[in-house]
Amino acid sequence: MIPVMENLAIEARRLGGRTWMLLTSDRVGRFTMTEMPEQFLGASPTAIDSAILNLSDLYIELPTFSDPSASAAPPDRTAKQNASQPAFNALFASARSRHVIVGIPQPSDTVRTGEHYATYERMTWDAMSADYASIARTGEALRTALAHARRIHVTSPEGTDFTVEMGERPVFTVDAMGMGPSDAALPAGTPMIVPGGTFGVVPNVTTASGRIRASADICDHAVKDEALDVRNGVAEHATAATDADCVKQAVDGAPFGALAIGLNPAVRLSTPTETLAQIAAGFVSLVFGNNVGLGGSQNDPHNWFVPLLHATVDADGTVLVRDGRLVVGAR
Repeated sequence: MIPVMENLAIEARRLGGRTWMLLTSDRVGRFTMTEMPEQFLGASPTAIDSAILNLSDLYIELPTFSDPSASAAPPDRTAKQNASQPAFNALFASARSRHVIVGIPQPSDTVRTGEHYATYERMTWDAMSADYASIARTGEALRTALAHARRIHVTSPEGTDFTVEMGERPVFTVDAMGMGPSDAALPAGTPMIVPGGTFGVVPNVTTASGRIRASADICDHAVKDEALDVRNGVAEHATAATDADCVKQAVDGAPFGALAIGLNPAVRLSTPTETLAQIAAGFVSLVFGNNVGLGGSQNDPHNWFVPLLHATVDADGTVLVRDGRLVVGAR
């Protein structure tokens, strides 16, 4: 993990920037969550925190825990620890530094998906080393193709037939490590996540309608043959062959939020539930609930996306993605 942080810092310094790197560990995290005196939990940002974020151009952060059990804590301690998060969010939003989160692969990442960890680990490092300038250009090509479109149509071999109108002021975002001007649609302080590479569209969400069908997903357990309908921008009649109750609870009544298309060519998928799915080039996600992270204003408690591995997406007849492969912006 050190070389990744070093490479980011070196590239920032090459451009004249100043960087700040922080390391932590499961042992320190476990102590914080379970043994640290409660009066120190959830401490507000200090003058040092503010100075670090305002005197550096790049703030590089690794995930706190490589072992999920390290973050286990009683609900009351977790609530106290999280109490200061809004203050830190405000600090990041107002600070001059760019916040980058490096998603170092960990064995725990693949526990729910059942992937072979060695394959996932290798693909993650490859995705981190992808040409992000090229990824951003692909995103800009998609943005150009949608600039004057009126309607998006999504189909899939499983039976998806879904449409949504673009509306007068659609929001476009490209998460490609902050490359290019397209991040302007994102809220101030939104961190860039590495590996990344996602194009997002927040259209006129209330016009979304049609049926969505997916071969596989994950809720509490593996989901097969997921199905839901969308009417007037709201998901309804959600069913699945497995873990149906979980799916229904997660998405029934959720407002449509966005369409996302993966851009990272280093990610190759065999199933739609793999950990890096959302950034894989040509992978399509239909997002329900909260869309703030994609530049929208829908701060909804639902947080769900339907994964479509072999989708076709067209805008007024212009094909953007065909059978899970990028057409517009492909090289």
